[in-house]
Amino acid sequence: MAFKNLAKLRAAGTARFTFDTLDLGAGHPVLEVRYGGKGTPGFRSDEVRLANQQRQRGDKLTERGLEESFADDAKLIAKHCVVAWSNVVEDDGAAAPCTPAKVEEFLLALIESREDLFLGFRRFVRDAENFVDAPASSGVELGKS
Repeated sequence: MAFKNLAKLRAAGTARFTFDTLDLGAGHPVLEVRYGGKGTPGFRSDEVRLANQQRQRGDKLTERGLEESFADDAKLIAKHCVVAWSNVVEDDGAAAPCTPAKVEEFLLALIESREDLFLGFRRFVRDAENFVDAPASSGVELGKS
């Protein structure tokens, strides 16, 4: 098979995302996440199932539909991508447990209060470049001079 070197560019492992502009009282929340895409167990099948549910509704895109789409993304990321977190605290100041349900609750609250921060986080999780250990090759290495 040709292009075996591309295998080095597969998303693997985890990466840390810090909400630099957010402080819940314990510092900036830091989430350890897996790639949200092909290769993450269960992610793609759940993503397809949710997309099919959205298509079956058959509605034109509305503000409510867009918000439901964000909520679906939050659920996918909570279930399949977030593996640990720090500096995430409950309203009473106690450390929040990093469970899929609690992560989803956090992400839904983030969507409600700062949708822009959620969208930036979602972009990070969905970008394989954030999970690739191999450095990108230069044009010369790719045969360009």
